[in-house]
Amino acid sequence: MDRFLLIVIWFASGLFFLSIVSTYPPRHQHLVPVIPAISIIIALGVVAFSKKITNFMPPDNNKKQVVQYGLVVLIVISIGVLGLREFFIVMPKMYRPNLEQVINWFGLHNSPEVDFILINSENIDQEWRPYLFRELLTEHKFTLITENEFWESESDLGVGSAIAIFFEPGIAGQITQRLVRIIPNAKEISFQNRDQKLIGKAIIQGDIVIPHQASFLEGVIEIFTSPIIWVLIPLLLFVCIYWIKQQQNRSIFLEFGIYYCISSCSAWFSFRFLSFEFRI
Repeated sequence: MDRFLLIVIWFASGLFFLSIVSTYPPRHQHLVPVIPAISIIIALGVVAFSKKITNFMPPDNNKKQVVQYGLVVLIVISIGVLGLREFFIVMPKMYRPNLEQVINWFGLHNSPEVDFILINSENIDQEWRPYLFRELLTEHKFTLITENEFWESESDLGVGSAIAIFFEPGIAGQITQRLVRIIPNAKEISFQNRDQKLIGKAIIQGDIVIPHQASFLEGVIEIFTSPIIWVLIPLLLFVCIYWIKQQQNRSIFLEFGIYYCISSCSAWFSFRFLSFEFRI
């Protein structure tokens, strides 16, 4: 139908211009703007399915609409439960972080006073820093040293009151022994991937937040205490205004105007409060 043409154009143009022709190989990470279109298509499919199932019932049957709504609610709850299970249980086991992402996590959850050090076995650019330390955590202290520099240096790595030293598992043996000797009250942490394979280790000292198994309640609370709340507030406001408009049977032009304004505010709030800086 013509009224669904905009959704099809939204999805197809996003798929083609944002993923297929903009990068090689095509990347699904660029398809975030088409997620609302996919959600609308799924919602239409759920409603159409429930209507098709109830077609066998007589048109004058009072229970037809109840059954139809019940099917919609059941399907939505099932999708929600499966999605939550995929996100909180399956996905963390499938997509384990690499060592750079582990360092990024430590940087996000610890203060700029912590000294972050990476001992690397490869000869990489001395100006290299983990992604978040380059783009977002510019005030955090990060030092990159090679394995040879570590063995040639004096025993002064533990001078700071809070320090986190990361290194690869292939060079962990003797490095761990030396760090434990020169850093008082050192604590050793290991990081593993989804196959329980060691991807790195760290020696920490001082008041440092370390990863732990977060509960579902902690995740919900973090939504309301993180900058993402400035994205959710405009979206919830849009839902309320849209519902009021439906009750008053306003013009469809008002719907598009509200959607445009709220979407613009959402984008502005997200980029402003999340403080991401996009660089080419």
